[in-house]
Amino acid sequence: MLLTSNIRAQLIDVLLLNIYAEKRVGYAVGKTGMAVTLLNVSRKLGQQYEYLEDHAISVLEETLAMEMEEPTFMNGNAGIGFGLHEIITDKLIDGDYDELFASRHDKVIAQIKALEYDEKNPFDCLDYLFFVNAVEDRISCEDKALCDSVLERLVDSHMSRFQSEFVRWNVRNMYYVFAIRLMAVINSLQSYSNDYFRRCRDLLLNNEMRLHTDDYISQYLIYYSYLYLTDLSFSRNEHSDESARLFDESLKNIITETLSFKEFADVVYLSLRIKSVTDNGRKDLLSETIDRVTFEFTDDDIDRFECKLNKTMFASSDYNLGIYGGLCRLLILDCFWDDMVDGVFPKSLTRLLF
Repeated sequence: MLLTSNIRAQLIDVLLLNIYAEKRVGYAVGKTGMAVTLLNVSRKLGQQYEYLEDHAISVLEETLAMEMEEPTFMNGNAGIGFGLHEIITDKLIDGDYDELFASRHDKVIAQIKALEYDEKNPFDCLDYLFFVNAVEDRISCEDKALCDSVLERLVDSHMSRFQSEFVRWNVRNMYYVFAIRLMAVINSLQSYSNDYFRRCRDLLLNNEMRLHTDDYISQYLIYYSYLYLTDLSFSRNEHSDESARLFDESLKNIITETLSFKEFADVVYLSLRIKSVTDNGRKDLLSETIDRVTFEFTDDDIDRFECKLNKTMFASSDYNLGIYGGLCRLLILDCFWDDMVDGVFPKSLTRLLF
């Protein structure tokens, strides 16, 4: 396992203390994601954690009993539906998705098909693209094709706007966030045979060469990790030397003391993913980075760890305890750690850390 028993206990205590008080109910930032985390810990880390299943089921029942009109993945029905789909598919609970969620699911699909372009909101279409493809076995072929058509058109529209306004620094920074989310979708679904995602990969790489030529460097830590992983995943023999070089530089420039819990989890997870598919020449650098970063975040000195917890998770008013926050990501990473260091990335893991 990644974490010591003392640190794991600290994180679980924080999650349990907050899960019932959390007002948001979605997968990404609320109760559903927290419950999914507890179910994975309960099932994958041994008998001593079985009690967490009762807490998770209680919270899920509370969530499903609420009236929820918001369709989004971030904190609405798409996110709740995805979380429910994953834990039923992964046999973490016994349940019937259609019985529990059919009416909400149908409403989400109808809302996706009716989406229109909104310049101020470029991210929902990416989240919905993930949702539709992650739960595709629960969507009719006709609805799946319609949803994909709408969402791909919206992604293309947002991408075109970014490209036409790259000279503006705020647009450029927003593009980097958009690109990270798009690459997260591609790599979480692992749909490398998908022609649309292949075209997205080419566009992302071309954009990066354009930005880099103009001396635009992303300030987002995981951008170059996602760029390189996306490049590698489609063809290990054709990846760009430039994307590899930028990735190597980003690894060397990581300052572990400044990482938040979420950044730590993402850096380690992506580094292990890349290590499993990259050439031998880069594995030493990746191993060195993983060792350096994990040492900083897995020290069993509880006082130091609590200080780090407060500094990296609760220092701002907008922290969240869902899957998009650091606490749940760290516990999920811990659940699958032994598989990951062996180079195995179960489908459920790649989707949970989207």
